[in-house]
Amino acid sequence: ALHGKPGEDGTIQGLLETLGIPYTGSGVLASALCLNKTMAKTVFQTIGIPTPEYRTPSLGEDLSQFAKSAAQELGLPVVVKPVEEGSSIGVKIVHEGGDTERAVRETHDQYGAAYVEEFIEGMTATVGIIGTGDKTRALPVLELVPKREFYDYKAKYTKGLTDFIIPARLPADVYQKAQETALRAHHTLGCWGFSRVDMVVGGDG
Repeated sequence: ALHGKPGEDGTIQGLLETLGIPYTGSGVLASALCLNKTMAKTVFQTIGIPTPEYRTPSLGEDLSQFAKSAAQELGLPVVVKPVEEGSSIGVKIVHEGGDTERAVRETHDQYGAAYVEEFIEGMTATVGIIGTGDKTRALPVLELVPKREFYDYKAKYTKGLTDFIIPARLPADVYQKAQETALRAHHTLGCWGFSRVDMVVGGDG
């Protein structure tokens, strides 16, 4: 079991398949899709799985102009993220329009590619998926209550900075929808064996 790049992005999976070595979890394509947030979101939008609106800079586009237009179109606050990182590494919530450009530039320079996403206020939740074929099932919804602005890297990996509540405090219909959506995401990206689907449940459910 490997965490982060290159263990989670399809690289090791491709090497193992080339060498004929069996491995657990998702294959090359699913692994690559899951770590590339904008590609995953493109697939979600095509299938109709809810995902926050987002903007990505086109090739050669001026980052200053991109950041300004993205903030205007999506409305503040916005979330600036690296395209291919996990564990909330490099994620920034931007509250002031003038800070968007700096966040985009810093993220682009440090991680190679950045995008800007609509901010959704609500409960942070995660749903584990386990099993294969028709035995694939969603585990109980876990509610995450970070003691920081959001469930960032420190909140994830520092003992005591996040409260974990299971089952999540959600109405029964929303709880079921969260599990169903997680299963759809898992299957749509081609995951296999196990995965974890993170989400924000907005105030409107």
